[in-house]
Amino acid sequence: MSGNVHLSESKWDRAKTLALSAAAITITLFVATVALSTAALAQQSSYNYGYFVNANTSGFPDADMYVVNPGSTGGKSPTGDLCANIYVFSPAQVIQECCSCKVTPDALTTFSLNTNLTNDPLQAATLHTGAIKVVSSAVPASATAATTCKNVAASSYTPSGYLGIWITHVHVANGTYSKSETSFLPGILSTPNTPAANTELAQLQTLCSLILAQGSGFGICTCPSE
Repeated sequence: MSGNVHLSESKWDRAKTLALSAAAITITLFVATVALSTAALAQQSSYNYGYFVNANTSGFPDADMYVVNPGSTGGKSPTGDLCANIYVFSPAQVIQECCSCKVTPDALTTFSLNTNLTNDPLQAATLHTGAIKVVSSAVPASATAATTCKNVAASSYTPSGYLGIWITHVHVANGTYSKSETSFLPGILSTPNTPAANTELAQLQTLCSLILAQGSGFGICTCPSE
């Protein structure tokens, strides 16, 4: 006696439809997974930017910028260390401070907005709001414990690795202060057809080198203690 079960034509058609639907769902989920993975990779950039508000404002508490090195170039120090090359701009698009700070893998580096990033602007005016750009790069091979990433932001470095960066924003409502936190956004340093001298990276490096060259001591941000 045969063990085969014969389905009626309608049940057979229904079974084929269900099988095709399951296959379509599987393919859709696979494509979606690949798309999400691609999108996640696209968010990883050596160049990130954000903004700040209410810095150096009477009565307002300080804000913080947090930087994490996820080990994008190596999971141990010193091979995985990165320089966070920081550029601070006023709302008028004028660079006010720049500096480079070492960020080791898996450590949290916390910058004070008032003390580290906006305390020494190039121009006399107190800096309250503006933009911050951060480009990650390798620690120079010639660096020593004393110099680490010093002045890299003003040099012709090559971007390398990526950093996670967040910043807090201080708000006030009805006399009560509160903080919110946003992550920096990944950026593109310039489109491929941009002349080399006009790229965002070249401009950042040149502007920072001019700050160092003028030698007044103004315009240099500081690093938290390592």
